[in-house]
Amino acid sequence: MSTHFDADAVKQQYREYETDRLMRIALATTDEYGEEAIDLARHELIGRGIQDARFDTPPGRSPPPIPGAKPTDTLPLVLKVLCVLLPGIVIFLAAGYLMAGRKKAAGEGLFFMMIGWFFWLLLFKALGN
Repeated sequence: MSTHFDADAVKQQYREYETDRLMRIALATTDEYGEEAIDLARHELIGRGIQDARFDTPPGRSPPPIPGAKPTDTLPLVLKVLCVLLPGIVIFLAAGYLMAGRKKAAGEGLFFMMIGWFFWLLLFKALGN
């Protein structure tokens, strides 16, 4: 796998991005984007006349997880049960979580929806025979 970073290609790509998207990159951690990519996004924003005090600090890493802490981007138990029992509502639930930027919770909901469909299929099959 190559680790080559083509700064010119990234600059060209960033010129086409909307300001909001560039802002997310410029304020991201190095866990999400490389330092060079973050710096290029910051320079593009400054070139567009957008200045933020957070640009002066170097990009950092996400803090390590606290031992024993629960992850915040998961579905509550009640919603997991509802996803299994009422799989049809999960489409709306997953869409809401995706719009809120909580991809892991949305994926979890869709996973439990599949379990729900399988559960109902087995139940109807058992009752039908």
